[in-house]
Amino acid sequence: MELFKIVVQVLISIGAAFLAAHLATQRLRKDKWWTMQAEAYGELIESLHTMRWAASEHHEAELIRKDVESDRSEAMWKQFSDARKEVWKIADKSSFLVSDEVLKSVQRMENGLSDANREQTYFEHLDSLNHAVDVCLGEIKEIGKKQLQIQW
Repeated sequence: MELFKIVVQVLISIGAAFLAAHLATQRLRKDKWWTMQAEAYGELIESLHTMRWAASEHHEAELIRKDVESDRSEAMWKQFSDARKEVWKIADKSSFLVSDEVLKSVQRMENGLSDANREQTYFEHLDSLNHAVDVCLGEIKEIGKKQLQIQW
């Protein structure tokens, strides 16, 4: 009888140890996955802000009827273009990490950016660029908060 109690206690201890190890491993994987998702959303938002900055600077200059220096303007539009490529790269490479809604939002932004090319004036063009990026940025933030279960 005494031997039976010892065997049961050993089996319970071994089972508890395996359960604890399994739960700890699952928790670690879940935390790592969350971190990778958060990084993808962070990179995406950073690239969208870069796009927004270039268009906003030119838009503001148009409002006050001031020209942006040629070299500075060229550098900003290069940053806009690079950030635009980065948004697509992040959306594509992270498609298994982030919600499918992210890709749809980026596609809607691209449609808005294309529509901006059909505007009548440069000011309207810049306004449309800003609007397309701002809408996408807002959507990405909301999608990210929902997916990452962040409450504000």
